[in-house]
Amino acid sequence: MGIFTILLAWIEKKTYTKSGEFFAILTALLLGLHLMIMGSHLMIVYLGIELVSISSYALTYFADNKRSTQGSLRYILFGAMSSGVMLYGISWLYGLTGSLVFLDTVFWETLAIQPPLLVTIALILTLSGILFKIAVVPFHVWAPDIYDAAPLSVVTFFSIAPKLAALFILLIISQLDTIDKFGFQSFIAILSIASITIGNFSALAQSNSRKMMAYSSIAHSGFLLIGLLGRNTFSVETFLFYSITYLFINVSAFLLLLWLERITDSHTIHDYKGLGMNFPGLGIAIVIIMIALAGLPPTVGFTAKLLIFSSLWTIYTQSGNVLLLILFGWGLLNIAVSIFYYLRIPYYLFFKSGTTSYSPSIKSFHWTEIILLIAVMAPVLVLFFKSSWLTESLGLFLR
Repeated sequence: MGIFTILLAWIEKKTYTKSGEFFAILTALLLGLHLMIMGSHLMIVYLGIELVSISSYALTYFADNKRSTQGSLRYILFGAMSSGVMLYGISWLYGLTGSLVFLDTVFWETLAIQPPLLVTIALILTLSGILFKIAVVPFHVWAPDIYDAAPLSVVTFFSIAPKLAALFILLIISQLDTIDKFGFQSFIAILSIASITIGNFSALAQSNSRKMMAYSSIAHSGFLLIGLLGRNTFSVETFLFYSITYLFINVSAFLLLLWLERITDSHTIHDYKGLGMNFPGLGIAIVIIMIALAGLPPTVGFTAKLLIFSSLWTIYTQSGNVLLLILFGWGLLNIAVSIFYYLRIPYYLFFKSGTTSYSPSIKSFHWTEIILLIAVMAPVLVLFFKSSWLTESLGLFLR
């Protein structure tokens, strides 16, 4: 993901890509992500999250304009509050268990004999820092403003890497035998329903392409949470499948948005009128990626949604949890809702008259940019027809 970010930053052709500070901070952020997913001690995880957060605040500012400055400050305020709450929760857990090694079975067994109210408060406070990185409801309020303020290459990174790292922590916790005693499944199901709902219905009202993608990302976080509901290999496999395909789809989407912004110097969807006729290759690519984000064939987005809902149905039949049935039906309905806003950009590209002015110097794109687009878009189409390539690889990895 770091490589994709560097390539997108190069395509943006902004002055910050010539400074060593940008790449140093990006490296620190990657180090923080590694600490997050490799730590078995809550303080190591916390330090990783803090390193990721501080680096993210700085990267948001690199657009070097009033909007990015304000966005960076808002991000710091939200992040500082989230970090403080998480640290407070960690202190509660230490007081209740005398340990912070959360992968140890004894840690959860000790929690299980403590007063339920205290344990619930401690876990919610601690998980808030992790959920902030995933941008699930109600920890999502920072995302739209930051997506609009930060450089697009940085936004691409934010939309994928910290989210998947935080989800990986929750995935490890979800596979512990003792976690069912704490209502983890129902808690994740409620978060998923809320995130899918708020994400999709908020995206419907957006005319800013970046904010639309921010709310789309929140909805996808809700779908990714479904992969954490089961303690079996199939659930883990579907979660990893969705995560990998989401990476390629999202990188492709932001690369195409970067090109639209470079042509029009605008984040507003209405300013993309008629560009599909002037740049047919770009327009067709956007149609494919928006269909993939919605989860429609012939893209791997459909396969990912199919697998995640198949996993959800299997978990429901085994557990009988009514919340999972509600999530199943509501999630399917929300896929239909998402089609309306995902296809809005293609609609303006091809079905609205082209009144938008754009730079006459932009007649085509550099061949290296086209190769990058083909490289990230190829799996989106190929894995629809050959999804077994990825599922079999994941099956071997999980054995």
